[in-house]
Amino acid sequence: LEALKLYLCDLKKEGRLESSAEFEEFTKSFLEKNDIKLKILAQPLRISMVGTSVSPSIYDTMEVVGYDELIKRIEKLLESQG
Repeated sequence: LEALKLYLCDLKKEGRLESSAEFEEFTKSFLEKNDIKLKILAQPLRISMVGTSVSPSIYDTMEVVGYDELIKRIEKLLESQG
């Protein structure tokens, strides 16, 4: 979950994102900057958003969930994991 913790920190610094394209651009930049593969981040990110490791497009899901709710759900998952 270290990748998800780093992602949350950078996401908060980035500020409000709205469209799936913005989430995708931010995420790809984050992955490249931190030399992390999407598969490492995608599963915990999906679990935090929808409660399962399977979902429609991760970026479309982020757009539907919304920035503020995404932050809350990631924090909730991280808190539940100790």
